[in-house]
Amino acid sequence: MVDQDGVIIAHPNRELLYHSLRELSPEAVSTISSTIRFGTIKGTKKPFIPKNLGMDQLAARITSAQGPSTFRYSSPLDHRYHVIGYSSLKKHPWTVVVDLPEAQFLAPLNRMKTVAYISIGLVAVITMIISILLARSITRPVRHLTEISVDVKSDLPFNPSDIEDVTTGHDEIAHLGRVFSGMVLSLRESEEKYRELMENAVMGVYQVTKEGKFILVNQRMADIFGHASSQAFYRDVDNIAKLYAHPEERPKILKEIDDKGFVTGKEVRFRRKDEKSLWIRLNTRVTTNSDGVIIYEGLMEDITERKRTEKALQTSHKRFLTVLDGIDATIYVSDMETHEILFMNKYMIESFGRDMTGETCWDVFRGESGPCPHCTNDQLIDKNGKTTGVCVWQDKNPITGKWYIKGSVKNNLVEFVLKFAVDLIDLIDQNRRNSELFRGLL
Repeated sequence: MVDQDGVIIAHPNRELLYHSLRELSPEAVSTISSTIRFGTIKGTKKPFIPKNLGMDQLAARITSAQGPSTFRYSSPLDHRYHVIGYSSLKKHPWTVVVDLPEAQFLAPLNRMKTVAYISIGLVAVITMIISILLARSITRPVRHLTEISVDVKSDLPFNPSDIEDVTTGHDEIAHLGRVFSGMVLSLRESEEKYRELMENAVMGVYQVTKEGKFILVNQRMADIFGHASSQAFYRDVDNIAKLYAHPEERPKILKEIDDKGFVTGKEVRFRRKDEKSLWIRLNTRVTTNSDGVIIYEGLMEDITERKRTEKALQTSHKRFLTVLDGIDATIYVSDMETHEILFMNKYMIESFGRDMTGETCWDVFRGESGPCPHCTNDQLIDKNGKTTGVCVWQDKNPITGKWYIKGSVKNNLVEFVLKFAVDLIDLIDQNRRNSELFRGLL
């Protein structure tokens, strides 16, 4: 116990009793001397003044204490660190101090720490052993699944029995293995269906890089360009530009695809293996593969025969129109349902003063407000929808004021009717001229 001046007034070590923790102030010395607080020096009447222990910092903390606290200090008595706990008394100006060497104070904590370290070490070792055992039981099937996944990616054969050691059981790993097995089988089935679909496609299917190297072609693609197989195609064609009849067209087509993202119905001339020209209808889009490489993929349709047919039809159509325009009779073609004029020959255009294609026949030819009462369209097909042949009749046109012998016939392929009319006066004059010519010959 320490009083208000820092003097030890109670201590288990009697040698430290009545020693001051710090040098006493003159006022404290005067008070101690006048009150003979600690008695007199033995054999004399001089007051006993406590000696200084040189613990000024400790004394300052203790004498200024306002409540319980702790403090660590270095003792000049044993040259060790001590830890004290202290608290001032309420009824006396004294402070109760508990002082222990730091090593003694920390000994229980150090023992607890040692026990904790040992416990942690034991737990760590046990955990490590358990982890190793669990890791082996978990990583072995996972590693096996990983290896099988690599094989599947490399398109190697797969059988569910290959991972039977993984799928046998009821834990999550076994469930994962069964899901994996089902997924691979489903994927292989889808791949096979896709392969069959692609190989049996009626159009050429292809993938090509921006540089022109083929990534994928189907059998139809090889057939179009005259190659025995897709493997032969890969071997013989190292760049798509070589297939173009005019290679300079490819950059233009690529630019169009890059700008829009796709092209559809693009008709381009290509060359077969035997150098024969062919027409191809392109449907292509730009995309990227799993590695981020830009590729172009799409369909090629061989339309060479269709082009030939179209050209033949155009030639035939032109020849047919030439024949119709050379006939001195009014001939026109109209839609059976709408009565829209689809064609007028040259003679008819000249007769009516203009080309009325696109207008309604009963309006411009006769000035009617609806279909003509004598319109023969319904007579050109029977109840079964078959054509009945040619209808012929006589009629006076209210616009030209002339009498005509008229005829109409339905086309078998499309819904239009061809109609013709011959001026009766012209016909009579022609017959008269023919008769006179015949008599002259006789």
